[in-house]
Amino acid sequence: MKKLATILASVMLLVSATTSSYADLKYGFSGMVGGVFTDGTESEKTGAGDKEQHAESEGELFAGASIFVEKDFGNSWAFGIDWVPIDADLGSGSRIDTNSVGGSTSCDPAGVTCGTMTASAKLENLITYYITKTSDTGMYMLAGLHTAKLTTSETLPTSNYGDEDIFGGQIGFGIVRAAGNGEMRYQISYSDFESVTLNSTNDGTQRVEGEADAVLFKMSYAF
Repeated sequence: MKKLATILASVMLLVSATTSSYADLKYGFSGMVGGVFTDGTESEKTGAGDKEQHAESEGELFAGASIFVEKDFGNSWAFGIDWVPIDADLGSGSRIDTNSVGGSTSCDPAGVTCGTMTASAKLENLITYYITKTSDTGMYMLAGLHTAKLTTSETLPTSNYGDEDIFGGQIGFGIVRAAGNGEMRYQISYSDFESVTLNSTNDGTQRVEGEADAVLFKMSYAF
């Protein structure tokens, strides 16, 4: 995934460097609001061949900002790179596991997993490589590729899940209008991220599987 992102960024920079004029380069900033929806399942091995599962579905509102640079190739086609420096929360949750002996909330000498377990996840360093096609009326269609890092934070008695680089796809549409010395853009998009499986790093008894998608409204100004 990092290799693909590097290749796409290098192509963008090469095209920009070899053009005879910078008039067809645009850059700008965006503000955005939307919702991120996550479905996940945690599987915990509780004995020989036994699995305890906990399923969760989360919805989180997200507000953020991004900066972008874009290359116009003519015939109303453009290629751009958009970076969101603000983390997006994917959801959090907690549960209390009790001692299987007597229903106590304290751990017994046999090492039964118990107590309050918490976990949360975020998307960090979200970068989108996108292509747009604009009509004569100012309406445009968009297709993009996301790369990001999924980071987790949890309180588990013997392990943690770690982080993972993920990717996703994006489709959307919008409208562009002249504004001052630049242009305003109004865009709605849908993003679908790949399914992820994270195994506990220490004891190997726990596993989390999940996937996320997002709906986003974005307002941008391009110079």
